[in-house]
Amino acid sequence: MCGIFAILSGVQGLFDSFQPFTCNCTHFTQVKQQWKDATRDFLQRRGPDSFRIKCYSLYFQRSLELQAAVLSLRGNRVVEQPLEDSFGNVLLFNGEIYDDNMNQEENDTLVLSKLLGQLVFRHRNSGRDNNWKPLYSDILELLDSLPGPWSIIYYISSLRCLIFGRDVIGRRSLLLGKTGDDQSIFISSVSPQEAACSGCLIELAPLGLYCIEWEEDNPFGRLDCHFRDVRKRNISTSSLLSCRLPRGAPQHALFLDSYLPDKWWRTQEISVHSLDDTSNFVLAWINVLLRAVGRRIEMLQLPSQSSSNRCGSLPFALLFSGGIDSLVLAYLIWKVCQSHEIYQYKTLELINVCFGPPSKSPDRKTAMEGIEELNRICSNHKLKMPFRLLFVDVDKEEYQKYRQHLKYLLFPCCTPMDISIGSTLWFGARAQGHVKESNDVHSNPYTSSSKVLLSGLGADELLGGYKGRHRSVFQRGGYSTLAYELNMDLSRLWWRNLGRDDRIVGDHGKELRLPFLDEQVIDFITSLPLQVICDMELPDGIGDKRILRQAAKQLGFSNDFVSRKKRAMQFGSMIAAQLQLPYLLPADPLYSFRSPLSPPVIPGEVLRNWFGVGQTKLAQKDGVDIVRLTDMEQDAFGTLYHITPLKQQHFNLSFVYWIGTKEIQPRVDSLAFWYTKHPPTYGTVYGNEAAFQGLGIVIQLFDNQWHRPSLFPVVNERTTKGSDWQVKVLSPGCALGSLTGKIYVSYQQGKLSVYQLPIQKNTLPNPEFCFDVQLPPSAQLDSGYFGFTAKSGNYATEHSIIQVTVATGAVTTAAKNTADRNKKQPDPFDKASKKSVVDGQKTSSVLSPPKPVASSSKPKPATQSNSMLNAVPSQRDPQTPANVQGVKTDSTAQQEGNQQMQMNHEGPQDSMNSNPNMEYLKSIWDDTHEKQQDLSAKLTQLLVEWETMKRSTSITMIFAIALVVLLQFYACMLYLYYRKLASRLRYNKII
Repeated sequence: MCGIFAILSGVQGLFDSFQPFTCNCTHFTQVKQQWKDATRDFLQRRGPDSFRIKCYSLYFQRSLELQAAVLSLRGNRVVEQPLEDSFGNVLLFNGEIYDDNMNQEENDTLVLSKLLGQLVFRHRNSGRDNNWKPLYSDILELLDSLPGPWSIIYYISSLRCLIFGRDVIGRRSLLLGKTGDDQSIFISSVSPQEAACSGCLIELAPLGLYCIEWEEDNPFGRLDCHFRDVRKRNISTSSLLSCRLPRGAPQHALFLDSYLPDKWWRTQEISVHSLDDTSNFVLAWINVLLRAVGRRIEMLQLPSQSSSNRCGSLPFALLFSGGIDSLVLAYLIWKVCQSHEIYQYKTLELINVCFGPPSKSPDRKTAMEGIEELNRICSNHKLKMPFRLLFVDVDKEEYQKYRQHLKYLLFPCCTPMDISIGSTLWFGARAQGHVKESNDVHSNPYTSSSKVLLSGLGADELLGGYKGRHRSVFQRGGYSTLAYELNMDLSRLWWRNLGRDDRIVGDHGKELRLPFLDEQVIDFITSLPLQVICDMELPDGIGDKRILRQAAKQLGFSNDFVSRKKRAMQFGSMIAAQLQLPYLLPADPLYSFRSPLSPPVIPGEVLRNWFGVGQTKLAQKDGVDIVRLTDMEQDAFGTLYHITPLKQQHFNLSFVYWIGTKEIQPRVDSLAFWYTKHPPTYGTVYGNEAAFQGLGIVIQLFDNQWHRPSLFPVVNERTTKGSDWQVKVLSPGCALGSLTGKIYVSYQQGKLSVYQLPIQKNTLPNPEFCFDVQLPPSAQLDSGYFGFTAKSGNYATEHSIIQVTVATGAVTTAAKNTADRNKKQPDPFDKASKKSVVDGQKTSSVLSPPKPVASSSKPKPATQSNSMLNAVPSQRDPQTPANVQGVKTDSTAQQEGNQQMQMNHEGPQDSMNSNPNMEYLKSIWDDTHEKQQDLSAKLTQLLVEWETMKRSTSITMIFAIALVVLLQFYACMLYLYYRKLASRLRYNKII
């Protein structure tokens, strides 16, 4: 494994015709030695065996600097990189070649360098110097023919080009970045510390090979992409994009054409097989997975051997939670080691990570039970390989010590899910803790010396292991929709997991190896009927990952272990509870508006539970379906509410809104969300037309006493008396920073908590706490109607609702006992603040205005059923079909709502199984962003005051001018009168 880095300077104009970046910031303007030094430090942590830098002067003041750090795991000697061959071609290779025909004592970097050099030599001798694309195709074909993970940077000096790319799955990290002045571009395994803008640094999509070419007479290089074996389907590009943009995906140009090879694309039609006997499939699956494990163990620099050195630890370890994935891998590792004499009698270390008290960690319990099961199964073999369980316990203080370092490693992955999983992996890869052997737990500190970590990552994506999401998709669309969802899971692993995990584990000078993502494993699984892999008609713990559970049964595991249910890493390790990192409730669309909407009733299967009044109608904005409450006109009114009451005493709700006005400075009337005991007679909760019992959240953008846009609650409008009257209107806890935003509402045990998130392009989510309201008894409803109203008033305004999400469930004891909220925006890497949150998306990336999503002829699978109203397709999952069901409000809905809280590994539908209210969304940004927000708020207030002053000044000036004109008029009249009078006097005198 290696850390590789290249920086090419003097490339102005490179992105004139191709722009993969979304940022125009200038803070990262030039190549600074300090961030180059920081990058070098990160690289050297990845490769402790050697580090080398090579610099090249190119044409027209260009320069190329190549850096590489090597962790030597193959061959009998360390091969330094950058590796230059006899033709002047330079290779930086981060990966492994798992070729069964390769000599295990050969170094794969040397082998690849020779093969690439031969291709370049043949191309030069073919007389096709002016046509480089055949060479790129040959190089890509060569790389794809070599099994194993890789990322590569290859400089062909004779052709004046730089080639870089990742394997088709994206198992090795490779980032592409630029400086703000567009003068330099860098390709790196890790992130420079100062590249803190996600628009300047992106995960490189595994499309194939990227080529930067330049000529002697052309000072401007051009970026040219050459694609892999893509799906050969006769569909339009727009259709392809619409089915390929899941929620949370990187929003840059390189992602839009990312898809799986044709051979791995599972068909939506299920082959007809006799599924009564699946034993042949299971046996074949065990053999394929066993060979994949063997390749990752055997393709490893062998330790020194002697007859006296028969004890000690193996040079590899396993990340072990005690779940079905890690249990099967541990057994297969043991099986492979039995056939290798040098591995016999050595100890396999199983690493288990826990945050907080170990006695409360679910993974700690299952790991201890799992090692006992492994010892039981393996005890009958004459060659015993002991298992050593390494307990890694992490407290808050230790986490805080490394939080900033983790932040840089994770970037550009910076969501709460990335933080929790990345932190767990980082401490697991460090492998510092205490060991358990036999029945004893040793208190002495212990650090694993393993250089390779094996993990079960990829099993859930391949085998249908996200029980909540995959089962919901199957229930709505059957196996064809489930096949499509599994395709999406595999195709988005490169940005969702793999690059992040490679950076995290590599930081300790260790390599992450993933048997479930072996090419032959994927070939085998994607060729099987889907019912063999996962049968969603069977219960949890049986139907999900069915083929793996049957394999575990075949290997001798007891039923208790075979039927273990999926548990997410962040919850099994307790990092979510102990560090109180922000987690969001599921926010996947239940409703896609595809039916005509005509007031006062919304017809159609999808919208049968919604009632519209006034101008409310179905509309589209930039190709996205929305519900428009008012058009762009004055004195417009619209209402949308759900006709079935929500019979819950506790719920969390979020909604995305869009408000448009022709005014430069928004001076419009209000949009409001409300939750009332009775359905509205006229619909308004912020005006004087109707009274209500319940609560409302008002978004007010017109000029008011606070002189800025505001958000405030309204409780029991003109319906309460005496002691019940506690709150009517409060001063806003925050100002709305955009005409497009997202509001989070938590209604728990008579307490209302509100947060807001302005949604702007190229920003990370920064939810802002607004206010708490302790509701009076008369406003604490056991059942109520919720909806929205809008009035445009004296200004032409459009109010639209884009998405509404509701999740039900009572708050947990931990959430009840949280401290008072700190109303600043915390950094998730700072000390955890204790705030309750509501939401549903792993990463909120709704843009303003919403991004258009083209229609597709492909069937689109549905997503979770906890959203009440949606018009923006999920940006991490495919669009939801229109044939979904309404909202359940009886006890079954309560049970299903609570069941939705059981989160899987890290799908967007994953939710906390212990805290549906959860802890407050901490900010992803640092303290600098908080100061910027304060400055922005002050600037907004100054602008409003300036506008007011200008209007006042204008009126004064007009009045003064009018007064001057009037005085001049009177003076003129007086002058004329005087002249006339003087003439008469002269006339009389003459007479």
